[in-house]
Amino acid sequence: MKRYLLTITLLGVCALSYAQEGPTSEEIKAVLSSMEEQNGPLFKDPLSAFGPSSMEELQLTIAERDDGWSQGVQEWSPQDSVKFFYDELGRETATETLEYSFGEWNLVARSTNNYNDQGLVDTTLNEAYEQDEWQPSSRNVLTYNDEGNVLEDRTERWSAEEWQPLRRTVNTYDDEGNRTETVRENWDSSMESWIPFFKFEFEYISGTELLFSRNFLIWNAGLGDYFNSSRIEFYYDEQERSSYRLDYDGNGDEWSLDERRTFEYESPTSDVVTESIIESYIDGEWELDRRFRYIYDGNVTESYQEDWDSEAEDWTPINLTINEGDEEGRLIFRLSRVWIDSTSSYQDEESIEWTFNDDNRVRIIKRRDAEAGELVNTSRNTRFYTTIVSTEEQFAADRSLLLYPNPNPGIFTVDLSNTSLQRSTSLQLRCTDLQGRTIVNRDIAPAGSTVEVSLPNVPTGTYVLYLTDGQQMWQQKIVIQR
Repeated sequence: MKRYLLTITLLGVCALSYAQEGPTSEEIKAVLSSMEEQNGPLFKDPLSAFGPSSMEELQLTIAERDDGWSQGVQEWSPQDSVKFFYDELGRETATETLEYSFGEWNLVARSTNNYNDQGLVDTTLNEAYEQDEWQPSSRNVLTYNDEGNVLEDRTERWSAEEWQPLRRTVNTYDDEGNRTETVRENWDSSMESWIPFFKFEFEYISGTELLFSRNFLIWNAGLGDYFNSSRIEFYYDEQERSSYRLDYDGNGDEWSLDERRTFEYESPTSDVVTESIIESYIDGEWELDRRFRYIYDGNVTESYQEDWDSEAEDWTPINLTINEGDEEGRLIFRLSRVWIDSTSSYQDEESIEWTFNDDNRVRIIKRRDAEAGELVNTSRNTRFYTTIVSTEEQFAADRSLLLYPNPNPGIFTVDLSNTSLQRSTSLQLRCTDLQGRTIVNRDIAPAGSTVEVSLPNVPTGTYVLYLTDGQQMWQQKIVIQR
C-alpha cells in the first residue's frame, strides 16, 4: 500500500504536516480566524478524494468557509466553515462543521465515512456536538453489488439508544450494469414495514447503453399502487448525440405528450450544442414555446433564453447568461442578466466570480440591490487545499485524461492519443462522485484514439471518470451540466 504525507499550506499562514488524522480544531480555528480580509486569487479544483494509488500527489480540500456581506458596515462577516479529514490513500474520512458566533468558531456537526473492502463508502455517520461531546443523530448505510453499483442506500436515525430505520433508496440493474429502477421508501414504525414513496424506471435502447426513457411514478396509498407523474424519452442521431426528447405528463395509466425539446449542433460532427428549441403539445399540434441559444467565443459562452410571441411571430428576449473560463477550462466568471421591456435592454441581476491559486479558491456572489440599482456583495465562499505527496522514491507518470467538452451535458469525448490506453480494444469505465461512490461501472470499446462516452442518466454535478485497461488507470474530473 502506497503511503502519503499530507502537507498543508494555507495562504502562508501556517505550514503543517499530518500523517492521517488531519489538523486539530484549534489549528483550523486559528487559520479561519486569520482569513477575515482574504480575497486573493482562487484555487485549482481538487482531484477526487478517491483516486488511483499510482498518482504522485493529490490535491484535497482541507477547509471551506462561508462569509456573508454586511451592507451597512461594508465588510464580510464569518458565518460557518467545514474542515476535512483524509486517510493515507487520500479518501475523505470525516468532515466537521463549525459556526461562527460571539467572535469564535464553534463545532456543531460531524460526518464520518467508513470504507468497505472495495474501497467504497459503506457507512456515513452524522453527529451533533452537544454539551461538549458528540451525539449520534443519523447514519447512511450503503450496500453494493460486485460491480460497485449501489444496491441500497438506507438512512437510519438514532433514537432511544438504538438505530431506527427512516428511509431507503433501492436500485436495480440489468446484466450490462445499467440502472433500470430506483425505488424510494419510507419506514412506517407502526406497521414496521417499508412504505413506497416514489420510483424511477429506466429503459435503454436495445443493444446499447443509451437511455431511452425515464419514468417518474408516485405511490398512491389509497390505491395501493404507483401512478404516473412524468416521463422523458430520449432520441439520438447517428453520432449518438441527443437529437430531441419528448416530455410527458402522467394521465392515469397513460402518458400525455407535453413538450418536445430539439437540439442543434455546431456541425454534423460536433458535440457543441448551439440551440435548444422547446415546443408545447396543444390540441394535437406542436407550438413554439421557448428556446435557448448558445454562442461560443473562445473561453466565453453566451446563453440566451427567449420566448415565442405568437402574435408578433418572433422570439422575445427573457434572460442572458455569460460564462467565462480561463485557459485551463475552469469557470471564473458568470453574469446573469434579465431583459427589461421598458428600456429594450438587459439588466444585470447576479454575477459570480471565481479566483484561483495553488492553495485556495474564492467565489464571490453579487446580486442586484433594488434600492442601489447595482450589483452588491452578498456571499463569499473560500476553499483551502492541501497536497498529499507520496513518500515512495519512485513515482508513476501523471495519468490525467483529456476529455471534451468539459463541462458537458453527459455526452463527451475522451482523447486517448497520449495514453497507453489507445492500444487497448476494451476498457473499463468507472464514474464516481466526489465521495468515491460508484455512479457508473461498465466496459467500453475505444474507436481508435478516442472514446465517445454517454452518461444520460447521471444527474448534474461533479464526478471523477476513471479508465483502465487492467494495467494502468487514468482519470479526470468532469462536470455535468444539463
